[in-house]
Amino acid sequence: MFRIVRIAALALIVLGVLSLAGCGQKTEPAATGGAATEAAPGATPEAAPAAPGGDTWTPPNNDYAALDAGPPASGTPVDKALAEKGKALFVSKTCVACHAFGSKKIGPDLAPVAGQRSAEWIKAQLMHTAVMIANDPVTKQLMAESNNVPMVVPGGVTEEEANALIEYIKNGGK
Repeated sequence: MFRIVRIAALALIVLGVLSLAGCGQKTEPAATGGAATEAAPGATPEAAPAAPGGDTWTPPNNDYAALDAGPPASGTPVDKALAEKGKALFVSKTCVACHAFGSKKIGPDLAPVAGQRSAEWIKAQLMHTAVMIANDPVTKQLMAESNNVPMVVPGGVTEEEANALIEYIKNGGK
């Protein structure tokens, strides 16, 4: 019995160290090399630079503001079965190391997110984190509020996993 407890304790310690490993990395803002310029009216927006890690995804028309222009994610009913899958992913993807519902940890408090952000914005945040950190004004503000600690998702997130995590967030972490 004592041996099982020791092994379980060791496993929890190793899991804790691994989950926090990605959360402690800080990034410095990149220098722009000059003043920002505004595009001429009617001009096609330039493609955003590739994010660290090589993710070259961009939103339609390279319009990050449009990602959050729709209704908040909480505007649709919660799919309880998908939320259950999201709950398991929240632990297995180590989200729990940096996020909570009802309190701020390293990352933002997730309790109000479904009422503040569209499902499309949340999905982009989960699936294309580095691109959002590099280009999205809302994400840049959240980074500043979190001491520039980037969100790290071990193994990334598929669209199916993102949808499950969104339902879990809509369900208030239940």
